[in-house]
Amino acid sequence: MDAVAAPRGLILALPVPGAAPLDRLAGLGLALRAALTLKKERCAPLALVVAPGAPDVGAAVAGDPRVGELDVVRAGDLAGVRAAAGDGPFVLALHHVVVDPAIYRALREATLGSGEVAVIATDGGRALGPLLATAAFLDDVPPGDEPLAVRLREAADALLASGRARALDVDGRWCARVDEPEGRRRAFEALFDACRKSVDGLVSRHLNRHISIFISKRIVETPLTPNMTSAITFVFALAGAACVAQGSYALLLLGAFLFQWNSILDGVDGELARVRFQQSRLGQWIDTVADDVSSLVFYAGLALGSASLPHGRLLVGCAAVAMGSLVGMAAQYYVELVRLGSGDFYSLEWSFQKAPRKTLVQRLVEGVSLLLKKDFFIFLYLVMAVFGVLPWALPIAALGHATAFGAATVRTVGRAFGRGRSSSV
Repeated sequence: MDAVAAPRGLILALPVPGAAPLDRLAGLGLALRAALTLKKERCAPLALVVAPGAPDVGAAVAGDPRVGELDVVRAGDLAGVRAAAGDGPFVLALHHVVVDPAIYRALREATLGSGEVAVIATDGGRALGPLLATAAFLDDVPPGDEPLAVRLREAADALLASGRARALDVDGRWCARVDEPEGRRRAFEALFDACRKSVDGLVSRHLNRHISIFISKRIVETPLTPNMTSAITFVFALAGAACVAQGSYALLLLGAFLFQWNSILDGVDGELARVRFQQSRLGQWIDTVADDVSSLVFYAGLALGSASLPHGRLLVGCAAVAMGSLVGMAAQYYVELVRLGSGDFYSLEWSFQKAPRKTLVQRLVEGVSLLLKKDFFIFLYLVMAVFGVLPWALPIAALGHATAFGAATVRTVGRAFGRGRSSSV
């Protein structure tokens, strides 16, 4: 096999007791989820094998614009699979076996050795279903009346035992058969657990993300889109700003509480987008801009509510510094994001993250950046509101955003200098 040949994605969507191809899991039909996962992992072009009497399955998958190029083969036998597989390598996905996308990625990147007809995803030596193979693998599928998916797995086990196929252990990656209730539950939980990010701040990791995923699980089958939830989240920030602008203890506390909910709900749009494959550049920009504007309106509201206090002029000045610094920092990042063709703040690269061997200072910066994120400060503002000192969050915000603006400026100048120096060499 040519080591550089890209395998195509082949989805087997034939009837399986307990899991029809159109059954939904976390907002998507099973066959469509398999197709979108393969496409995301660059196993393309795609081919879908469906039963001759189930044209609705092919229409449901092929009719989704996110799938793109798709060959639909209506044949529920081995000949149909062979026709869909073609002459080159293919990554096989079974609609009723939902897996960590990293398994498909590992199969796509694998190569077949001399005499091998398949690389098979395994757990404890047992074939799971997904595999990388050529059409020669299909010669070993036994005849019989059992479902084709069962016979494919029997062939995989036999080839592993004979040494003609190589095992690719999933190494802790999740895999679940959703034709069983426990497997369906496990797959549902795993899809949302994958929404947790290594870049989540301290409060987000231990509080916000638990609540946002709880909410996302319960609305994933509703018509709410990620962009709709971004708009709802922004309304919480506006309501919070309106409350803190009044200046009374009760309304300051309510405003901080609403801003905390803005921080919590900020994770829902991304979770829905990831689980339902609804990511878009527009959605990224809506989330990023709404996030920054939420902070601006909250600081503006808090400045209005603090203006009449004994140190009102100082607090309003701090609000101006915080807002100006935030705008200056965001402008620099937005320019870079436009160049990258992304609206996701986390697509920006930082030197301390790329360093192969991090110095003590780089590790310290990374640790502080993990702690002092927006989620931490918003929760701090809520605590300050409880103790009746929320207006003094403005000096903290001014210091934090001014520092972040300075770091962004140093980074921007450093990157511009680096580009200029490299272009002059």
